[in-house]
Amino acid sequence: MGRVWIQKNVDQESAGDPWGGMPPNLHSRAKWREDRVGCFVQGQATFTPVPGDSSPLKSRKMFRMNPKNRRQGGFTLVEIMVVVIIIGILATLVAQNVLGQDDVARVNTVKSDIKTIDSAIEMFRLNKRRYPENLEELIEANYLKVPSVPKDPWDNEYILEEGEGRFKYIIRSAGPDGEQDTDDDITNANMRDYKLPGTEEEK
Repeated sequence: MGRVWIQKNVDQESAGDPWGGMPPNLHSRAKWREDRVGCFVQGQATFTPVPGDSSPLKSRKMFRMNPKNRRQGGFTLVEIMVVVIIIGILATLVAQNVLGQDDVARVNTVKSDIKTIDSAIEMFRLNKRRYPENLEELIEANYLKVPSVPKDPWDNEYILEEGEGRFKYIIRSAGPDGEQDTDDDITNANMRDYKLPGTEEEK
């Protein structure tokens, strides 16, 4: 059992008592120590105060931990919520960026397909002196070397339509929404300046 000895009475020492109130003989000194000692038993301090001596109370304060000095462990609910919100925002931005790049790649594929179909139509016109009525005719005449009518990246068939003005025919992809004659359709007439709906950046 460990013992902590309390410092001698400063008031008595300053009054000229070199023992701080301790009796001069050894037996009395031992008894004096027992009266003033604070012992730790199983982690708890016990004190036997001497009348008129407040030093045990002062010493007891030494063993108290200041709550302000305690290190806070873990995270608060507010901190966790802030982290979750930040992660959600970052995930949304990443998803939008990835999906946006995917749409750009698909639009570029459509433009490449339209150019290929356009070249096949021009070859057909040079040999037949007319335009084909549909894409099936191009395939049957072997000008478009595919087993069936090609589809765009959104799994919709390309369509050949009669044009007007400087475009004698229109090669059309229904675009991302899969609906014909909507704002996101991609054609040989608009593909040079085509923009995905809802964006300002030219694709």
